[in-house]
Amino acid sequence: MRHFAVALRAAAGDFGTGFLVVTALVLAALAGSISAWGDRFRFDDDGVTWENVLLLALASGRGGLGRRRLAWRDVARVQAHGSALFLAPYRGRRMALDAIEDPETVRRLVGAAVAAASAERADAPPALNSPPADRPR
Repeated sequence: MRHFAVALRAAAGDFGTGFLVVTALVLAALAGSISAWGDRFRFDDDGVTWENVLLLALASGRGGLGRRRLAWRDVARVQAHGSALFLAPYRGRRMALDAIEDPETVRRLVGAAVAAASAERADAPPALNSPPADRPR
């Protein structure tokens, strides 16, 4: 009976602004869930690759959506915030490593890889920046 009532309201156009707001919020939550559940990071000697397997499946394998690669030599600095790491490249947008199971191991791996890659560059080596333990209020 409930589905019939919903169908009648839809046919009459009786869904107001509240329905549109709730629908938009549900779609935003769904997009966030897809993004969080599908994240995979692969580390190698040359860099890190982020892939979202769910977005790749939705995009039917098109390369631009759901995949990004960042070479260690392109990382200007690494910022730590809680259990997440942010890789800030010299040019372009930063990469968030926030869906990781063992943050300390990843932090050591990323720090060593970026330090080794920056030793090859003429630029100053990047630092692993952490926020202060107790921020002033």
